[in-house]
Amino acid sequence: MNGSTRALPITLTLVTALLVLWVITGKNASRIRSEQERHSEWISSQNLMRARARSDRELSALEDARHQSERFRSEVIQAAGGELAYALCDPGVSLSQSLALIAGKCLPPGTVVDVRVERFVEFEVVAILPVRATIHTMAKAARCTLIEAAGLIHSLSFVANGVVLARLDRRTIESVADWASIPESQLEALLSEGEPVPAPLRPPPPPIANQDADSPSPEMERIREVQAAFDTAHQQRIETMNAKAGELLRLADLGTLNGSVDINARIAKTRELAGEIKELRNGLLDPFPEMTQQLLNAGADPVLVRVMVRTYRQRTQPSRTALSSVLSSLIEMASPMEEFLALAGRTWGRWSTDPTGTRFTFEDIETRDSFTNYRAALDLAVSVYNVAITTSNQLNTRP
Repeated sequence: MNGSTRALPITLTLVTALLVLWVITGKNASRIRSEQERHSEWISSQNLMRARARSDRELSALEDARHQSERFRSEVIQAAGGELAYALCDPGVSLSQSLALIAGKCLPPGTVVDVRVERFVEFEVVAILPVRATIHTMAKAARCTLIEAAGLIHSLSFVANGVVLARLDRRTIESVADWASIPESQLEALLSEGEPVPAPLRPPPPPIANQDADSPSPEMERIREVQAAFDTAHQQRIETMNAKAGELLRLADLGTLNGSVDINARIAKTRELAGEIKELRNGLLDPFPEMTQQLLNAGADPVLVRVMVRTYRQRTQPSRTALSSVLSSLIEMASPMEEFLALAGRTWGRWSTDPTGTRFTFEDIETRDSFTNYRAALDLAVSVYNVAITTSNQLNTRP
C-alpha cells in the first residue's frame, strides 16, 4: 500500500511531463508549418516580382530595338535625299519602276505613269492624266518629280485624252540648275512652250514583267530564287521551334504519366529538346553568313550582296530581338522543368493527380511544399516564355 502511494506522485509527474512535451511538440509543429507556408508564399511573391521585372526589361529592349530600326530607316531616307529618292536605292526595284514610283507620288490621283527606255539609258516618263490638268498642276508635279530624279529622266511629258499638254526634253531639264528653287512663273513658262499636240500613236505598252528593259535579269531571277528558298528555310526553322516548344511544355503534364519509368524518359527528353533548341538558335538569330554564301553561289555581285544582307539585317532587327527572348526563355525553361520532373520521381508514391494533371493529393506536408516551390519556379519560366512569344507575335504582325 505504501509502495503504491509512493508510486502515484511519480506516475503523475511522468504523465504531466508527457502532456507538457506533447503540447510543446504540437506548438513547434504548428509553428514550423506556419513558417513553411510563409516561406513558400514569400518565394512565390519573389518569383512573380522577378518575372515582372524581367518581362519589363524584355519589353523595354524590344521597344528600343524597334525605335532603333525606325531611326536607321529615317537616317537612310535622309541620306538618300528623301522618301521618294529612297526608291532609287532599293536593289530589288529596277530604275524604270523607281522612276514610275517617284512620278506617281507627285502626280494627281488616277494618273498612269509610263516609263519608256530608249537606247538603254534614256528614260522617257509619260504621265497619262485622267483629265486635262492646269499648267499650275503640271508645274507642281514636274517640280516634285525632277527634284528627285532630274539626273535620270531624259524627258517628261503630260498627256490627257490623247493630247500632249506639255513636255520637258533633256535640254530643258538640264537648263535648270535647281528644280527646288526655280520660280513658279519660269517653270510654267517652260511647260507652256509650244501648243498642245496629239500624242504619237503608239500601242499600249505591255506589262512591266513583259518588257525586256524592265524584266528581271538572269542574275536577279537567281537572286529571287535564293531569297525565296532562304525565306522558306527560315520559316521551317520557326515552325520547328514552335513544335519543340509545345513538346517541352507537354512534358510537365504529370496526368499523362505511365509510371515512374516515364519520368526518367521525360527528363532525358527535356535535355534533348534544350539541345535542339540551342542548335536552332544560331540559324534563326544569325542567318546572314548563310544568306551571303547562298547569294554569292547564285552569282550575285558582291557589292549587291552586301547591300541586300545589310538591308535584311536592319529590317529584321526588332523581330530577331523578340525571337532571341523566345529562344532564351525556352532554353531556360529546361532547367526548372528537369528539376520538377526529378522531384516527381524522388517522391513517387507520395503524391497522386487526376488525369488532367491539375489536381494533386499529397501524403505529407513536406512533399506538398516541395511540389509548390518547384512548380512555382516552372510556372515562372513558362510565364516568361508566354510574355516573350506574345511580344514576338505582336511585333511580327505590326504594320
